[in-house]
Amino acid sequence: MNDQEKWKKQLDQELELIQFTKIEQVLAQTHPKTFKQKWSQWLNKEISLPLVPLVAATSIFLAIGVFQTLDLNEVESRELIEIQGNIYWSDMIAERMKQS
Repeated sequence: MNDQEKWKKQLDQELELIQFTKIEQVLAQTHPKTFKQKWSQWLNKEISLPLVPLVAATSIFLAIGVFQTLDLNEVESRELIEIQGNIYWSDMIAERMKQS
């Protein structure tokens, strides 16, 4: 008798008293029949999300949002000024005043 057969025989002796009793539960989970069982199995699925693309996409969306808010703040600081029927940006007038 070789070593593998000895281990097999010893394992069989130790597990002789252990019996599998939940066959129905296992079959219900692996082969659902009712809608409730199918729904439960569908909700119990494992979802795996790739980390690198998820972080990259989140970073891009955050960067776009930050840059858009920065642009809005810049536009809000400019004012339109009317001089002799013409409309100018206030910063353009300030530049002209500095030049002259």
